[in-house]
Amino acid sequence: MATITVDAQDLSEADAFLTAYLAEKVPDADFSQGSVMRDFVITSIAYIFAFLEKEVKTSRSQQSLLTLSTQSDDQSVQDAVNALLSNWFLTRNTGTRARLTATLHFSAAADVAITPTTRFFRTADLAYVPDAPSSFVITALQLTPTYNSNNVVTEYTTTINLIAKDIGTAYNLPAGKFIQADQFSPFFTYAENQSVIGGGKDIESTAELLARAPTAITVRNLVNARSIDTVLREEFANIARTLSIGFGDPEMLRDLANESVTRLRMHVGGFTDIYAQLPLTEVVETGLVGGVFTRPDNVIAVFKDSAANFLGAPAILPGDILRVTTGLPDAPREYIVDTVAATVLTVNVRAAFSEPTDEAGTYVSYTIGNVAPNYSDKRAVTATLLSGGQTSRTIQTPYCITLSGRPHYRIRQVELYKTTSPATIEVLTSRVNNVPAAGQYRVVGLVPANAQSDYAVDQVEIDATHLTTDPWEMRVTYDTLAGYEDVQAFVVDPFERVLASNPLVKGYTPVYLTISVAYRTRIGATTVPDNDAMSKSLATFINTFNLTNALDLTAIQQNVRDTFPDIGVIVSPTILAYNLYAPDGQVYSFSTKDIVTVYPSYPANNAHLTNGTAPAVSVIRTPINNADLDPTLNTTSETLFAAANVELKNQLTSLGLSDRTLIYVTTADDITFTLVS
Repeated sequence: MATITVDAQDLSEADAFLTAYLAEKVPDADFSQGSVMRDFVITSIAYIFAFLEKEVKTSRSQQSLLTLSTQSDDQSVQDAVNALLSNWFLTRNTGTRARLTATLHFSAAADVAITPTTRFFRTADLAYVPDAPSSFVITALQLTPTYNSNNVVTEYTTTINLIAKDIGTAYNLPAGKFIQADQFSPFFTYAENQSVIGGGKDIESTAELLARAPTAITVRNLVNARSIDTVLREEFANIARTLSIGFGDPEMLRDLANESVTRLRMHVGGFTDIYAQLPLTEVVETGLVGGVFTRPDNVIAVFKDSAANFLGAPAILPGDILRVTTGLPDAPREYIVDTVAATVLTVNVRAAFSEPTDEAGTYVSYTIGNVAPNYSDKRAVTATLLSGGQTSRTIQTPYCITLSGRPHYRIRQVELYKTTSPATIEVLTSRVNNVPAAGQYRVVGLVPANAQSDYAVDQVEIDATHLTTDPWEMRVTYDTLAGYEDVQAFVVDPFERVLASNPLVKGYTPVYLTISVAYRTRIGATTVPDNDAMSKSLATFINTFNLTNALDLTAIQQNVRDTFPDIGVIVSPTILAYNLYAPDGQVYSFSTKDIVTVYPSYPANNAHLTNGTAPAVSVIRTPINNADLDPTLNTTSETLFAAANVELKNQLTSLGLSDRTLIYVTTADDITFTLVS
């Protein structure tokens, strides 16, 4: 409740009003200054009248959001706004806690037990704790040794996820070392974060809450774009924005029905993709190269028979019909073969198997062919208790691991080490789009329609010299979205989801920017700008940029000049390169002289694809000739460039991409400022 303060002005106004009013009602009374009537009747009750009048004015001012928006954001105003908006079930976001991945350093390899209350201090006032619901143990085998030039172990490291103890932007810090930590291991030496700490938000201000209110007053369910945005941003304070893609939208791939004979391509409806912008965090995953992994989407699309040779005569081909005759509840039933290996088939995921028989240890009888109705002209196998075909939700690919189901943004590091000899470690630093060679890796998104989601089936593949008979473990460090799992669980909850829809929360498709800026200081400047501070400031500007506008070099340069007035001249050319991490695992690399876009179109913009064709190190899988031409050279190159852009747009459209589903991301490490003389 607001505190009512009565001042001299309020008393003067009350005195004047009471004097005039009583003089009119009791004309024979003496209300002159100093009279007994004035002292006893007016002066004595002026305080009460002034208090009540002030309370009425205060209450009246707090009945209007328009009026409240012009007042200082004190506790009384906040309480009034909260009360008014609660009539529409709208509440103030309470802020979020920053998250990070920390690297822990140890002097010896030993099991480490860490509790959720263990504090790691970046400063004396800012502490972070493990982002885990309960205590956990990091075994000695999980610690990675570090070697010096003499191949001697100097220390051991591991990574854990931390979360700030409190909410607020104060916990968003650059990379650096922690000054101390609570005692949890005698061998612990120090902790550090090698990337920016982010995701912390302050309690929503009144201005921010009022700006959100107009679109938040709507039906509170997941039925349309406005209500989805309102419900999710109300439920999860760390969501910055949302985008809902549904029936008929060009970006919707999950509801597409493709008919192979007539080439019919039609949206059948019933699916909703919800893009959510969430803070980034790092995670680390480890898996056996060439091992067996459960498909993150749980689709039972694999058929295997260890005694079969599907490649032998007569060879099984994609498009053949696999008919399961016994062993499944819905048998007999036919399935379309998608891919073929020696002992493994995959079938169309839209009509997958009903049960994974390999988990029950049972077998099915089957035929394969293309002659109806039995489809037995190529194979006919009768199951026994110990042999036959098996259906499965697992996936096993040579030289690959399958990442868990979640958004997979930029991969920061891929490490290989032998399980039989932990001292043998390789770090792969080069990501390519085609078959990797030594020292390289690539990412393959098997289901592009599910990219950046809980159902993403993404594999990291290494070169063929790492044989599966010589076991290698792969450790992958990559960016993902903090809090994504909670949002997805909420959306698919039976009580929340729309019964006629198949909803899926996705991360926006990331475009990572790299910028190099050369500059001179202005004439008369007495200080030189801090390059690190400028990198951090510009990274914040790009990561929070309003994507309803076009991001370009002019806006970037203007922001730098406005923020750091000691900069005089930005030396041309400023190099702005960016990588699109596409849903199929490919990296599309671009460069621009003006607008940041994945759709080059001269003369509207001067962006171009830089890895559309050789000799680019990581050429896209379907090369686009002339994509890297400079269209300003001559009219011939403009024509070739335009044709290449059409082909590029077709590729990206087939992956469900558009400007609205992209997000621009950078870090201070990706931005370089250089002072030139």
